Amino acid sequence: MDKKPNSRPSAISAFFQSIEAFENAMVPSLSYLAFRRDGVWHLFRGRINYNFSGYTREKFEVKTANILAGTMVVDGGPAEARKIVETLEEGALTIGRDRLLFEPQYGGGYASVHIPLIPEGAEKQFRMGLLQIRGSDQQGFLSHAPFDWELRAAATPFDGVGELLSALSIVHLPEQASLFEVMTFQIAAIDASSTVGGTKARLGISLAPRLDHAKASVGYRVISSGTVVARGRIAGSDLNWTSEAAREIAWTELEVPPAAVVQAFACYDGIAYQHWWLQDPQHSQNPRRAAFMRIDPGLTTLTSFLGEQPTKQARDLEFAVSWLLWLLGFSPAHIGANQKMSDAADILVTTPQGHFAVVECTTSVLKSGHKLSLLVERTELIRQALRQSNSQYFRVLPIIVTTKTREEIKAELDDARRSGIVVVTRDDLPLLIERTLLISDPDQIYVEAEQTLRESEAAPVIEPEFHLDV
Repeated sequence: MDKKPNSRPSAISAFFQSIEAFENAMVPSLSYLAFRRDGVWHLFRGRINYNFSGYTREKFEVKTANILAGTMVVDGGPAEARKIVETLEEGALTIGRDRLLFEPQYGGGYASVHIPLIPEGAEKQFRMGLLQIRGSDQQGFLSHAPFDWELRAAATPFDGVGELLSALSIVHLPEQASLFEVMTFQIAAIDASSTVGGTKARLGISLAPRLDHAKASVGYRVISSGTVVARGRIAGSDLNWTSEAAREIAWTELEVPPAAVVQAFACYDGIAYQHWWLQDPQHSQNPRRAAFMRIDPGLTTLTSFLGEQPTKQARDLEFAVSWLLWLLGFSPAHIGANQKMSDAADILVTTPQGHFAVVECTTSVLKSGHKLSLLVERTELIRQALRQSNSQYFRVLPIIVTTKTREEIKAELDDARRSGIVVVTRDDLPLLIERTLLISDPDQIYVEAEQTLRESEAAPVIEPEFHLDV
């Protein structure tokens, strides 16, 4: 008799399975935004956040002739929050005496997806889970100016729908579909005061209150001279825990070689919720970084220049990107620093194998000042020069670096990709700085940059969880 294949769990079931280990220790809060059409409230945006024990938030509501919005802690706790989500696909959300319709998509049904590791968290080295349930399109709501003016006249006034969504802690997505989200935050983290000094590494793990210490663990990798010399895991039951600042914390110490780099992992119930890199601030395994930090202790100036700067300080970004490329092992020529060369690219870069990158820097959006088209032209000039010198076998990659976040420029990403341009945003820069802890392979970084163009063509930005039969 053939074995019947396991059915794939729904996105909602998969989400709640992923939080079972800590769900009852959380405090859920609910935010919502609805508008009135034909005398009936229609849910446009909703969100449940699972917050740490001890979380409080004052309930507030905004109600006008055509808008109903508010936020509150869910009175029934995790059980009631789960019930709200599991019954949402029945077509409505009840808030007090008001019933907010949550209609299915055209043709029936809802589009639900569980994203166990959202990119925004992964880019910052921690795990955040998300459930999204999409209903019918609500064409015109976001762009309906009278709603903004109605909110300006409310008893609790807001400048418009965008500001109201921010006050509700709901991400202001441009899509027209009605959307309900459920978010979990990292419940375990490597403590920010963890250190490596001399031959000692002191690692701290921070845990959300009311969680089982025995289910926590600290993993680690110790790297010396570019090689992993030790790796292991310390169980939470072997640590001494204390309570401080609305969290549980425990510490452990490791013997490490001088100038070691340590990668630490904060885990709970067999799942990693954060990874973090630590190094001895007095020593570095990357000689370029060691030398640079004698000039810029703690990389303070570099980090500052890579942050969002006023337009008048945009040249600082060029300097910082050039320094960062050098720390990563590239050979950068900061051409744009000279006023006589202002018509050229900001930075021309080569790898040890001789491949080129043409880099533009901006503190604005990508299309500002025709930067994308200019970058394409300047890249082609370099390719022509290489062909004329019989060096066409060297690759040339256009790159634009911006201090805007990926979210702020997402509408322009497709145009950049179609032009073959690699986009580096403010979200990417901390990870690149992190890579300077060890001696980097610039040619590998170059290949990874090229790969991002191919990946953006072949795959969606966010992929749902895959369920495998066991």
